[in-house]
Amino acid sequence: NNVGIPYPSSFDIQDYWNPVNPNDKRWAVEQQFDKAHQSRGINGVKYINYLSANGFWNGVWGYADVINHFSFYRIINRNIKHTGIVPIDYPSEWLVNSIIDINHRLLKDRESKGKYDGYITSIQCEADTSKVVDWNQGNNRGIIYHNAGSRNQKWYLDYDVASKAYILRSQRNRDHVLAENSSFGIDVTNQPSIQNRARWRLLSSGLEHMLGDVYYLQNAHSNRILEVRDGVYNNNQELITAPVAHIQRQRFVIHRED
Repeated sequence: NNVGIPYPSSFDIQDYWNPVNPNDKRWAVEQQFDKAHQSRGINGVKYINYLSANGFWNGVWGYADVINHFSFYRIINRNIKHTGIVPIDYPSEWLVNSIIDINHRLLKDRESKGKYDGYITSIQCEADTSKVVDWNQGNNRGIIYHNAGSRNQKWYLDYDVASKAYILRSQRNRDHVLAENSSFGIDVTNQPSIQNRARWRLLSSGLEHMLGDVYYLQNAHSNRILEVRDGVYNNNQELITAPVAHIQRQRFVIHRED
């Protein structure tokens, strides 16, 4: 295997610049992302991960698009926490922004802006991540349902600084938000009178999942926790709020979809 430019030992470099085939380069990129992720950016090592290649593959039409697309989805779907420096040829705006957002978390004032502000997510049951928070448009209730990737199963997270909580807006219609009702059930509504009933704080469970971080969703009005009723993970199962009990049916994986 050819090795690129020599670097100081204080850097950890992936510069596999003349791979035998694109899969070899992709494997090298993948391994470097995983190493940087495991470091969390706090071990003092500077990680550099070159996505480009020279030699034969440098001139192959579409090479950069393939490796860049792979890298973006590797970052998003594996919940990568740190990437280090990533030199890229012809990057998309999405790839650039995902790298900046991940690395800037080390500098970000978390009180000024929520981690997920502006992102599209699915809210997956920790006990069964194939089931997600869903807007039943027949009765405007919040339920769980098998994840089909539908727009009524994805949520735009809008951070409210005053309450330090998120408004969960349906991707299908952002005027409709996930809200607790007076009976402690869950509605998806566009009524402006709901105020804090439509604001949710993400309380870390201290657990991690390969699809995203695991949270309790606390309603800012009642301080109750979003819960799958009776811990039954069938399609159309109701969502409710209940006092915090730190049990699995109250835990959800926030998975970025954008």
